[in-house]
Amino acid sequence: MKKNLGDVHPNSVKFYLTGTRGEKAETAGCSIGGGRIVITEINEFSVEFMGEYPTLVLLYTDSPGMITEITRVLAGVGINIAQMRVSREGKGRRALAVIETDEIIKQEITKDIGRLSKIERVMFIEPLDPR
Repeated sequence: MKKNLGDVHPNSVKFYLTGTRGEKAETAGCSIGGGRIVITEINEFSVEFMGEYPTLVLLYTDSPGMITEITRVLAGVGINIAQMRVSREGKGRRALAVIETDEIIKQEITKDIGRLSKIERVMFIEPLDPR
C-alpha cells in the first residue's frame, strides 16, 4: 500500500506494526545513506534516533516522578543511560520516553518497568547490525 507521507525525506517509510498479542504501533523513519537509518516518529510522537544503542521506548501518562521511577529501575541493575529524550502531549497526558543505553535490556527489566503505575507500553529495540 503506497501513501503520501507529506513533506518528508525522499527515502522515508512508515510502518504499521501489530505484535503477537495484537498491540499496535506506528513507526516512521528514513534511510540517510551508508546503510544508516533514523527513526523519526513513534505513535505520532516526533523522535530522532538511529538504532545504534539498545533502546527503550516507553509510553506512559505524564506525572511528577515518572522519569525518576524509570531511571531508578535501570540504575538498580547497573544500566547506564547514553541518551534520553522525553516528550508529551501536555501536562498529565500521554508521554513518550526514548532511552538509549550502553547495555542490552533484559526482558525481566522491561517487565519491571512495565509494572510501574503509569506505564502504558514498554518497547525494546535491539541495536541495528552496523554491517
